[in-house]
Amino acid sequence: MIARALNLPDDRVRGSFAKELNDKVSFLVVALLTTTQKGREYKFKDETERITLTKEATVSINAYGRGSLAALEQLNAIFYTSWALNELKKIKMGLVAVSSIRNLSLIVSGGVEERGQIDVTISYIERIDKAQNQINTAEILTKESR
Repeated sequence: MIARALNLPDDRVRGSFAKELNDKVSFLVVALLTTTQKGREYKFKDETERITLTKEATVSINAYGRGSLAALEQLNAIFYTSWALNELKKIKMGLVAVSSIRNLSLIVSGGVEERGQIDVTISYIERIDKAQNQINTAEILTKESR
């Protein structure tokens, strides 16, 4: 979704930090930071227990290379468009918040490497069905005290 939003090739948005760096090409790294459970509901139907969990996840988007801060500025705005909200809806997620952009540029090899970061908080629901088999008979033992 992020690569399409910024009209980038898919290889410019990575799912994790890689060992190989290419300073000539700017890129983004998307990494899950936290997942928090916000609510829980239990329901029983027949012999099935359904647990519904409401969760929020914070995803960090880090941009590296020339134009990375501008790309994050654009991405920050794109997250609030109806297109992005519909893309999230298709995968059963909702946008909670987008953080402000953090400028993390630093001096590398006598020059400045442009770096930036934003965090995106999304919400989603997870459902777990667990069979609760009926107990038809149970042996009951009694002990008499005199």
